[in-house]
Amino acid sequence: MEFVKMQATGNDYVYAEESETEGRDLPELAREISDRRTGVGGDGLIVLSRAGEGEREYDLSMRVFNADGSEGEICGNGVRCAAKLAYERLGVRVNPMRVRTKAGVRAVRMIESEGKVFCAEAEMGRPRPLPLGAERERRLQEVGLSVDFFRIFPVDAGNPHLVVFDEEDRSLLMLGRLCESSGAFPDGVNVEQVRRIPGGFSVRVLERGSGETFSCGSGAVAVAFAALRSGRVGEEEGRRGICVGMRGGRLQVRFEGETAFLRGKIEEVFTGRYEI
Repeated sequence: MEFVKMQATGNDYVYAEESETEGRDLPELAREISDRRTGVGGDGLIVLSRAGEGEREYDLSMRVFNADGSEGEICGNGVRCAAKLAYERLGVRVNPMRVRTKAGVRAVRMIESEGKVFCAEAEMGRPRPLPLGAERERRLQEVGLSVDFFRIFPVDAGNPHLVVFDEEDRSLLMLGRLCESSGAFPDGVNVEQVRRIPGGFSVRVLERGSGETFSCGSGAVAVAFAALRSGRVGEEEGRRGICVGMRGGRLQVRFEGETAFLRGKIEEVFTGRYEI
């Protein structure tokens, strides 16, 4: 199987065309290839397919499989890297590029320098507060996570997030275990631990299916949305761009009306062939 390893602020995935993975159990392949000791190593596997002839809705389709084999709805860093790969290697020479994900079609605008795409901005849809219902909120409250849509803010950013503005210096792993033990998220949830810093926010993220990662694009969107809705930043800053710093680097999220846009650097790491 021919593959390309790519990363965006440390969020790294293995990318392959659908034709290269034909006949394989994709969740099993994702678990195998993501292993950092016995496989290629990464936060998961992203499978790409070019749009068929006459297709007008999108230019590229992608499926995201986490390191544990579970399938995600969208990956903000992944969709930006996918567009670069398709533009430079698969002959999909359109910019902006429309990429179909399980969360819907997302437009990605690429920025080039000396003939290479080094940065991209993806339209990430309209994040919204994630309604949990009384029973799920009660379960979280029992483990000490009282949802108030200020300090603890559930967000739907194409996939579910629990944004925690945490001044108690709790460990990220502990927050993840509390969410898991509560039973409030049977399908898992991404957890963002957020602190205000000069010029933006510092974030650590626990991604469902992959554990702690160096970056999460949809997580950055969730944090920016929660910061805006909770009054931590104003609408003008939201229009200009909110800086979200993660372990792997900085991302910027801006809003046009209710629609979020995610911007940051993207990079091809290496290519290779994996025996399957």
